[in-house]
Amino acid sequence: GSHGASASASAASASSTANTNGSTNKNGGKTNKESKTKTKQRTTYPPYIMERTDVWCDETSIHITVAVIVDVDVDAHVDVDVDVILNDDQKEKKFKFTTASMQKYVSDYLDDITATILKRTENDNDDHDHFFMPHIANVVLQNKIRMSLSSSSLDAIAFIANGSILPRKSGASFAPMSTPPAIPFEAPNGGSSNLAKDVTVDMGKLAKYVRNPNVSRCSTTTSASAAGGSDSDDSTKITVRGMIIPKGITLIVGGGYHGKSTMLRTIMTGVYNKILGDGRELCVTDENALTVRAEDGRYVNNTNVSAFISNLPIVGSDTKHFSTREASGSTSQAANVVDAIEMGASAILVDEDVSAANFMSRDGRMRALIMDESITPLLYRVNGLFDKHGISSVVVVGGVGDWLDVPNAVIRLEKYVASDALEKAKSISRQFSYGHVQYGGRGVVHRLKWDDEGTPFRRRPKNGNNIIDFENVRISLLDGGGMG
Repeated sequence: GSHGASASASAASASSTANTNGSTNKNGGKTNKESKTKTKQRTTYPPYIMERTDVWCDETSIHITVAVIVDVDVDAHVDVDVDVILNDDQKEKKFKFTTASMQKYVSDYLDDITATILKRTENDNDDHDHFFMPHIANVVLQNKIRMSLSSSSLDAIAFIANGSILPRKSGASFAPMSTPPAIPFEAPNGGSSNLAKDVTVDMGKLAKYVRNPNVSRCSTTTSASAAGGSDSDDSTKITVRGMIIPKGITLIVGGGYHGKSTMLRTIMTGVYNKILGDGRELCVTDENALTVRAEDGRYVNNTNVSAFISNLPIVGSDTKHFSTREASGSTSQAANVVDAIEMGASAILVDEDVSAANFMSRDGRMRALIMDESITPLLYRVNGLFDKHGISSVVVVGGVGDWLDVPNAVIRLEKYVASDALEKAKSISRQFSYGHVQYGGRGVVHRLKWDDEGTPFRRRPKNGNNIIDFENVRISLLDGGGMG
């Protein structure tokens, strides 16, 4: 596509470096005063900072806007004896001149860079991954897959592409682990699993720039496929095969060090687009998914946590308007779940390793021993949360089997290989009969309905109709502001 560039200079005026020659005597020599004080030349540096850059695309162009801060020093002088004093008119002229010069310089600079990158992208066939158009195609492909998640064919909150490298080089690195030892991801195959899916998106003119591994171009004719021919190079549709995380309750189970938390981190980072070479470029997640964990010591103010915390022994406590300066592990995680509901989250992502144990679950023997418990665990609420609010849950579980009573999907990881374990989980749940226990007359213990009084106020508008634009100011109508 064509490219356009614009630059803005703020507080613009470059430092002056005027040369003022000293007067000379008739013999050409310097006067005594001038010989004592030599004219001191100032060192000049580029008087600007590339503060912020915005890149956006429309149907025909790539637009690059650069905000530039220019050093204002209109009263600069060259030495202690000679002052350059400018009047207001001269200062204004200098400001306008510097602003115009910077705009032209930055605009020409961006034009040259963009033209060079586009030219190399089109002409160089050796190393496309480091060029501009493949990067744009990579980002657009991720966005299109993310938008496909809500389609009826997927009905998912996340997608992990086959061939993805999920583990990182180290805990402190974002770089992918080399393979081997890393094992490329593969979706569960065979049986009655509905987790393996193909995602097909139309990339239009960007299709020829797609350099992502493990994708295929769709054939433009059915005869080519029937005859076993290769994919057509002029097709604009791209197909990616992988595993979906369906809407509802999904458990990621497995032994220690078998990749559970690594998969959850991949889902967590799927709300962001990744660069080529990351290994997880085609692992995407609904942008409204949020990570929820215990956060000991967090501040909580006027939050309705009554769905999880109630009947506190503190006199006068009201968990519908709960406040504390130092939340415990369980109350902090309850507040974090409520925050996610308030902000309109589509899914919560939970790892038991960084969660409060008493907030996650309670087994039958502990219920029998402690009858008056203030905490209703997340385990009892996830189904009601999805049924009432449509908020899915993805939970990493390795030590508490009670969670097998509630899921819609179970992904088992064994030596980093994923399999669909839903039917096995259902069989185990029926065998132990945990799902038949009643919880204080409120319903089946692990599938409590969500009480309306436990629903917090939303703090984000449900749709764009409640957003009003006043020039550069956006106002959202929230609680009491006309929202339905």
